[in-house]
Amino acid sequence: MWYSDLGTEDVIVSYDATNLANPIVMANGETIVEDTAVGDHVVINASYPAFELVNMPEYEVTWTQFGFLSGVYFHETGDLVVPDDNDPDPVGANLDQLAWERVDGIVEGDFVTVLGEHTNSDSDFYGWWADTDNSTWSTGNNIWGDEMIYNIPEYTEFVAERSGDIMIGIFAWDTNPGEYTVTVDTRVGEYEDVDGPEVTFNTYDFLKNGTFQVQVLAETDTNIGFEVNYAAFRFENYFAPEMLTVTVAGTGASKTISWTSSDLNADDEHFYEVLISPDSGVSYQLLATNITTGSYVWDSTSFLARDTYRALVRVYDNCPVENPDGIATGVYWMGLTDSLQSSVFSAGTITETPTDTTPTTATEEPVPPLPIDPLIIGLIAGIGAGVVVVLILFLVKKR
Repeated sequence: MWYSDLGTEDVIVSYDATNLANPIVMANGETIVEDTAVGDHVVINASYPAFELVNMPEYEVTWTQFGFLSGVYFHETGDLVVPDDNDPDPVGANLDQLAWERVDGIVEGDFVTVLGEHTNSDSDFYGWWADTDNSTWSTGNNIWGDEMIYNIPEYTEFVAERSGDIMIGIFAWDTNPGEYTVTVDTRVGEYEDVDGPEVTFNTYDFLKNGTFQVQVLAETDTNIGFEVNYAAFRFENYFAPEMLTVTVAGTGASKTISWTSSDLNADDEHFYEVLISPDSGVSYQLLATNITTGSYVWDSTSFLARDTYRALVRVYDNCPVENPDGIATGVYWMGLTDSLQSSVFSAGTITETPTDTTPTTATEEPVPPLPIDPLIIGLIAGIGAGVVVVLILFLVKKR
């Protein structure tokens, strides 16, 4: 009866943050209330209430652990298949004699643990890569050999030699009905444990926004254990700063560009860069960078005098992030940024020289005749004289 009472006390999972007035409940036992925790420095908490068994302090939770994990966690329960006969090699042509589960997403190099439980007296668990020819499957060539055929419950662990999906077949050797449960776990991650019924973890230390599988383990001094797994809790600690205003003031060539910004991450230091556009924001050029104050004085003396200038201010923050090797060893740029441009204003001192764009009208003159070569004139004259001589000779002969 006392053991049953212990099981009725559910763990409460909640979170708090520097910008929240009160903690927010994420889960009550296995019931999820909120699956996303958003805030500045989100601290997640798991606590077991006191069981308060009279004169039985040894039944209180004395150790609690958080696990923030990524990888495959597969847990399924189903009905055993009752085979037609007790075949010593229940695969090949007899695939319908087994109950089946498919586990997706195994990655080469994963440390894989497999747990198989059953309610009948004798069931064995076999595994094969799903993309191989199932007509070649046998009890002798399954992934973990004979590791899951002798014990109750059945258990094995191995390092995946390749990536892929695994088909798990469960064969009821005693030919009796019942249920099976298969658990496959490749998860790795961060853990935090304490002596006592309550554990907390600052998820800002993840150094990124992300989704994790969350595991809560607890034990009593009498070795009674509790375990709750949440498939996907998302933690958002890092936020881009927001530019609020950009204004430009000042007469003459000196212009003071001022700005304001905000950030949900209250401890972040901001860095600004200032750009200027001469064409109302069509194009920009960089004026200054790595500014940590809220203003910049621009001397526009050497710039063309125009009334189409705009200033653009871009803000960055210095949230800590993982370095390229995935190990946090210091403060790196988070890449969170925002920008805002000002209204149009006048600046510059150099006057542009106007150019005459009036089109000119071309005057048409008569084209002089082409000169005639004297040789051509001589040839023409010669041809004409020859014709006259021929004509005279013709008339004389005719008489």
